[in-house]
Amino acid sequence: LKDLTGLISDPIPEDRQNYVFPEDTFHKKAFVFEEEFKTKAELSKEQALIGDREIELRNKFGPKRITKESLIEQKKIAESPAKIHMTGSSYTGSELKEARNAGASYNVSRQAVRSGKKNGNKNGEFGSMPDGVSLKPVGHGRIDNSVKWINKSKTELVVTGAYGTLTITPIRPETVKITFGKGFKAKSLALPEDVGDIDPGKWIVSDSREALEVSLEKIKVRIEKRSGALSFYSRSGRELLREKSEVARQYHGNADMWWDYFDFSKKENLTIRGADDATWNKGDNYAGFVSFGDESDRASLIMSSRRYQILVPAGIKTLLCSIPAYGPYIRFENAGKIEYYVRSAE
Repeated sequence: LKDLTGLISDPIPEDRQNYVFPEDTFHKKAFVFEEEFKTKAELSKEQALIGDREIELRNKFGPKRITKESLIEQKKIAESPAKIHMTGSSYTGSELKEARNAGASYNVSRQAVRSGKKNGNKNGEFGSMPDGVSLKPVGHGRIDNSVKWINKSKTELVVTGAYGTLTITPIRPETVKITFGKGFKAKSLALPEDVGDIDPGKWIVSDSREALEVSLEKIKVRIEKRSGALSFYSRSGRELLREKSEVARQYHGNADMWWDYFDFSKKENLTIRGADDATWNKGDNYAGFVSFGDESDRASLIMSSRRYQILVPAGIKTLLCSIPAYGPYIRFENAGKIEYYVRSAE
């Protein structure tokens, strides 16, 4: 023991005590929750309960479920005699006269669509409604409708993109013709009698970084370069109609079907001209053909309370679907392209 130092050899005093340090509250170990494993049966039961809650909320707050019975009921309502009461802008005085000259005659009686033999509607195409499966457009990947380059002539503006070629043709001061094809120029159909003779007057094209604009006296067309979507404006600058910017146009070459997706306003009312000028059908939440068959020379006409019209030449099988769950869109069949006219009533 003599060789040991005092640190070890000296006895510990009786009054000395060990120090106790307080607990470290800063470096606490995080609590780890145990993962709960569920069987496939338990997961299926949970998903079924979530689905039931979603169905209950949808039935309570909407939108209503689209079934075959609801489509049949919608057709019965459309064919029942009634009076169309349009909301939105109303016509008075000189405006009413001008609107009627443009074909926008509001407050017209609505009757059941008859066979339309005098208009060549022998196959009963007008007013017929496809099933819900065929209303859904075909699946597709990314569609690029963006503008690549343009070519302006004395009669039209040709906008070329990776997906197809868009052509804007001024027809009259209030009317423009829109065509869209894939890689080739399909034969144009006869000009609808409702439009009148071709006399566009003065029109100009302006080019900016974001868009192209085709301006006539009473209507203006704007083309977004990034999406290729069209917007139509009145001479006062009020927006009349526009395509959806996500996907403006789509085609299915094998079936010769073409879709033009429109972003109809929730506040506007659509009406469809029937077999005669006194017959108009409601076009809101509608799904059915608006054309009259191959043997008819009558153009399809859709009119809006926002004071514009869409006309599709005779000979194109045309379906209007204004149900948001499927579109809204106008489908062109057996035409080889999209072709329609937009006319402002202002």
